[in-house]
Amino acid sequence: MDSTFPENIGKVVEVVSAYGPFLDEGFCWNVRASMPLKGEGDIDGTVMMCTEGFIDDSQLRPISGVPMHDDVTDEVSA
Repeated sequence: MDSTFPENIGKVVEVVSAYGPFLDEGFCWNVRASMPLKGEGDIDGTVMMCTEGFIDDSQLRPISGVPMHDDVTDEVSA
């Protein structure tokens, strides 16, 4: 992912569901992270650490070679 917080750049998040449009940020997605990431409160902009939240589509970057579901029977070779 891209981010306004440098420490979040390149972190992997799971897209959980569609959030929808938010203010002037465009379309957003509900996401979950395996470790806390820095984020801003949607009402007052308070900076906090969180593992769930939403992010605008323009900040997400696709990754490849990662299984899309948990029932993978074959391993991915490196």
